[in-house]
Amino acid sequence: MPLNRFEHVLLLSDRPKETRDFYVKVLGLKDGYRPPFPFPGYWLYLGTTPCIHLAGKMANAGQQYYLEQRDLSNSNGTGPIDHLAFVASDLKGTLRKLKRQKLELRERLVPEQKMVQVFFKDPNDITIELNFPMASDKGTMKEPAPRRRSMPRRPAASSAKRRAAKAGK
Repeated sequence: MPLNRFEHVLLLSDRPKETRDFYVKVLGLKDGYRPPFPFPGYWLYLGTTPCIHLAGKMANAGQQYYLEQRDLSNSNGTGPIDHLAFVASDLKGTLRKLKRQKLELRERLVPEQKMVQVFFKDPNDITIELNFPMASDKGTMKEPAPRRRSMPRRPAASSAKRRAAKAGK
């Protein structure tokens, strides 16, 4: 069974409208078509993919049927999910935008990958990770100096080999 792609994650929130607004305003996802499920929610699109599905924690019979859960009110925190990650561009512009939102940011340079990561929290305390490949985007962080590896020297040719090579010309 080969997998073809990762499609979406469902976020359950006490504040689904605020969460939708955050992902649209801060990350630039688009609020789009969602099938008429028997419970309220949103589908947020990255391009043509509805990658974030949002629903309220308030359980009704329709939501319990689709999610096969009895008590959604006890789904606090992020459970075993630590963070959501996206590949992004325009590091400097993104940092300005995130700082205007007064988000607490953490930046990190990924060793040996020339990639800057920026972390912050959504309204549900879920960590968002944005990855900025540095090959296409100059960042604000300095990359650690690369380690110098000593290159093995070629063995010096003997005098006799050098004379023979010159004589053969």
